[in-house]
Amino acid sequence: MELATKVTLLVLSTIAVYITNNYSQIRVWMLKIPIPGVPALPLAILPISSTYKAPQLSKYQIKLLRGMISHSFTVISNSADGAAVERDCQRRSATIGTNCQYSIRYPGGQKQDFHITYSMLDGKHWVNVQDSLHLRKTARNNAFTGARNLLLGDFEVNYSKVHALGTQSDSPIYQRDIIKYDKQDDNAAARLFSAAMLEHASQSPSEYMGLIVYLFLFGEFVDAYQSRIMSHYDRATIVLRTLIFLEQWRVFLKKSNYPENLHFISPASYDICRIAGNGLLALMIIHRDHLPCKLPLIPHQHGTDSVEHIYAEMRKLIPDFSMQQAILMVPKLTRISKSIHQSGAKFSTPTFKATASGYQHAFLDDADLKTEYEKLSHFPSDQEFSTIYQTAYEESEALWMLLGVPYPWQHLEVATESSISLSPDSAGQEDESDEEEELEDIDSSMRNQLNEMIENIDNDLSTEDSSQTAAIQEHIARIVQNPRAVTTLLRNAALLVEKPISEGNPLVYHLQDITTDDITPLASIRRSHQTIQAQNGVRNADSESKSNTSESTTSHRRELAQKMHAILRQADERGSSTGLNRKIRFTATDKSNETTTTTLQKPGGNSANAEVAARGRAFEVIKRRREIFKKNVKMHDVITEAMVSKSTLISRGTYGFVVSGEKILLGHAVTSLYSKGGGKVGLHSWVLSADSIGALSYISAQLYEPSGRRKQFNTVHVDYATVLGRGLRRFAHVPSNSFLVLLAKDDVAVVNNGAQLSDYAWSLYQDLLGERAEIVAGVVALNKRRRTKKGISEDVEDEVDETYH
Repeated sequence: MELATKVTLLVLSTIAVYITNNYSQIRVWMLKIPIPGVPALPLAILPISSTYKAPQLSKYQIKLLRGMISHSFTVISNSADGAAVERDCQRRSATIGTNCQYSIRYPGGQKQDFHITYSMLDGKHWVNVQDSLHLRKTARNNAFTGARNLLLGDFEVNYSKVHALGTQSDSPIYQRDIIKYDKQDDNAAARLFSAAMLEHASQSPSEYMGLIVYLFLFGEFVDAYQSRIMSHYDRATIVLRTLIFLEQWRVFLKKSNYPENLHFISPASYDICRIAGNGLLALMIIHRDHLPCKLPLIPHQHGTDSVEHIYAEMRKLIPDFSMQQAILMVPKLTRISKSIHQSGAKFSTPTFKATASGYQHAFLDDADLKTEYEKLSHFPSDQEFSTIYQTAYEESEALWMLLGVPYPWQHLEVATESSISLSPDSAGQEDESDEEEELEDIDSSMRNQLNEMIENIDNDLSTEDSSQTAAIQEHIARIVQNPRAVTTLLRNAALLVEKPISEGNPLVYHLQDITTDDITPLASIRRSHQTIQAQNGVRNADSESKSNTSESTTSHRRELAQKMHAILRQADERGSSTGLNRKIRFTATDKSNETTTTTLQKPGGNSANAEVAARGRAFEVIKRRREIFKKNVKMHDVITEAMVSKSTLISRGTYGFVVSGEKILLGHAVTSLYSKGGGKVGLHSWVLSADSIGALSYISAQLYEPSGRRKQFNTVHVDYATVLGRGLRRFAHVPSNSFLVLLAKDDVAVVNNGAQLSDYAWSLYQDLLGERAEIVAGVVALNKRRRTKKGISEDVEDEVDETYH
């Protein structure tokens, strides 16, 4: 084709897969021309041990990069998944070239330049990128993990929020997406960040605003790569907005005195976002400035999905292959890949509605779509990048206003810079900056002008039309709430007058105009950008009810088929293994201690072990609480088991006293309870309730501070009342050992801006305050975990478990 004769662009993708010989894995490098319908080809295969780290792996990758570039191949991206060793390997590989930097200037120079980095070797430019589908699943897992409680302004993002929405009858996601779910399920991740899910959550913005913004932000970010129709102007806006928002998020947590390790996305996720964002922006610059001819940039082709598809085909040929077999499969894999890409549109059936299905490679369906190569060959100019930078900043601030943070341009000012450090030991952390004086002057000037306009309205407004008066008052209220929306609207209107929209310019939309009263535009924006997988994969309650009705009148043929499948499943219960493993799994002991060949009624194997370990852990936690509190606390009999029992469960919505720092506060468990499974790597699983405080690992709660008046507790805490312009609610994600006493429902009454305790609860709180120092010391000791070294038991600080729920 003409495209290939001019210049051949290549994507270098890497992945490690498991094999069964002396080496535990093989590492596969693949090349791909980033155009739909072109199959990826294996470049190199290397047997490696699981102990191989980035310094060893990068040597081979550098050798491949040098070899291809020396033979005049144009490699423009180095793609990998989000594993730590892969990201480290990418950074080390980039050091062989010269570090290039492109700076985006903010209009008027009011903010620091936004820097984009990429590499150059022998006149060839390339950049590290991350697989966007892995990024989407990582964002989903960060919201689901029990080791974190993400905080966005006045709202939380956690598994409990998604669970509440997902279990509703009209939910667009399936219950299998949230209950016993597959963390690698591409379809479930696409459904979660779909426009339908965003619209569903938008029905209760006061409850789910944090989740709404989170789904919108990361859904758009991933689709900046995955969308087949979005202009590069829009993609650049989304990427810059996301990177700015993440930095403002960190500033918010720091000013609010929240620890990042509990309330921000994981360090690995943050690093992946920065690499992915920098990569897409750099690809635009490389295509625009460093290629010998005009070529389209198709971002979703810069990923590892084609590599994973080849790996799946290898498993189909030989489930447990050796290194020799992997090499012998290469010619056949090449033919299979070519055949699939040529005939995929005819013979492959999309399974976007499937649940717990793992990887779903949507790139095979590109043949059904008409790729607009001309549109994807237009890239923003330097001036347009400057305008995009300003728009992205203002849109990020608009999102923070939805989250309850007033005047974010004053309180969340950051040093925005996407530069990804090429140092192997650096994660590219950024510093904060506070540049508020100039912005305050601008806002003050804008307010003065608005006041003059408001004073002159009475002279021109007819008093007879009350509806017109009400409408104007509503618009004025919105303007005063966000004066920057006026500036943006006027600027965009001027651009439309001065310069007609060219073929590559995007449709204009304004996040700045969205208020908490109407957030439906967020769903509309997502709907225009989302992929076919997200659009067609969601659950449709209406169609399902119709299908269920039709299925009730199944034909005799279908009924016969169902019975045959049931017989086959029953016959297959023995499984494929042999020997004692098969016998133990197939036999069970009944009440008379006689062995029968029936399906086990009680959990066995790992499930049974985990259940026993969890019970044992709960017992040990209670035992240790008793030992530590009994030493110095007179109320040890009350707080040892926190008054939690089978008759008084701790559940969502309950109140209790918790230790937060050096204080004892009232906690409302409105959010999530997590229970850690047995073993060192047990998962922090969300639970609806618990009958023992020892069975829980973390408790997410809203905190209330004593107001100074008897029995009164306030929502807004004095120390943080003016940090961000106005007081926000306070939340905590505390270990269960920080929970002291569970209160009965009648002991707490909700009042304006706080809660009021009963006489009994207030007396109990006074008793706890009397022993505050001893109780806090005991909690600190409990929140350390004991490790045994050579028979000596010692306490070490408990670390946050990064294992996803």
